Amino acid sequence: MNVLEILDKADVLTGQRVEVEGFLVYLMRSYYLAPNSASKELMERSVLMADQDAVKQLRGRVSMWVGGPAYQDEVRVTGVIRRSSVSPFPLQLDAVSSFVLTRNGETFQVV
Repeated sequence: MNVLEILDKADVLTGQRVEVEGFLVYLMRSYYLAPNSASKELMERSVLMADQDAVKQLRGRVSMWVGGPAYQDEVRVTGVIRRSSVSPFPLQLDAVSSFVLTRNGETFQVV
């Protein structure tokens, strides 16, 4: 499911393990999945990456971009959807069991 589908079905999906396709961004000390690159600054329409172990693995396996948001990549992440306690994000992704990032045609299995 893409990020917008997850947000639209939040009541049904909260507490469920789902695969989310989105655009990973690291901006203002937050890692989150936006619907796409054009909406990368709309945190209120994005899903926060709350699993800090997955974030640490990302930083250890895939280098950051220079000159803008440190991560700006297409991703597919499987985890548990929960209501976010961090404003302005409506939802967060916990307990990540799979995390695949694609950059310039190359695929990275992060988790």
